[in-house]
Amino acid sequence: MLKQICIRFLVVLSLAFIPLAAYGQDIETNGPVGSSVSVAALPANNGSVKCTADITSSGTIAGGKHVDAATTLHINTGQYQVGFKKPCANVTAAKGYARWVQPDDLSNGTTGARYCTTADRYTVPSAVYVACYDGNGSLADTSFFMFIAR
Repeated sequence: MLKQICIRFLVVLSLAFIPLAAYGQDIETNGPVGSSVSVAALPANNGSVKCTADITSSGTIAGGKHVDAATTLHINTGQYQVGFKKPCANVTAAKGYARWVQPDDLSNGTTGARYCTTADRYTVPSAVYVACYDGNGSLADTSFFMFIAR
């Protein structure tokens, strides 16, 4: 009996170590695109910020470091593509890059209830897809800071 309990426990415990899949963003369908890369196989990230972007609510670049104007744009309400040059020329999760966004009005620091999410930009490895939402969970235009770490 004890042996069966131990075996069941080990099976359940081993399931916790199965790697999860990484996903990107398909803007055409606004849904995830599966990746063949598992999270367990991602390169290490030492947390050093390599690139930054200050993006206005209309999608223009207000500032930043290594931002690529040619691949940065406002896609639709609350949806942005932010592109980067070297050293952030391939900012996909599979390459070990961490991306985070801080909504900000780029002047006095207030935006109201807003939040943004990021994902790999489908077919554009040098860019990040950003979706921003208002307090009700609806897509909403907002300016933001973006940080890329590796």
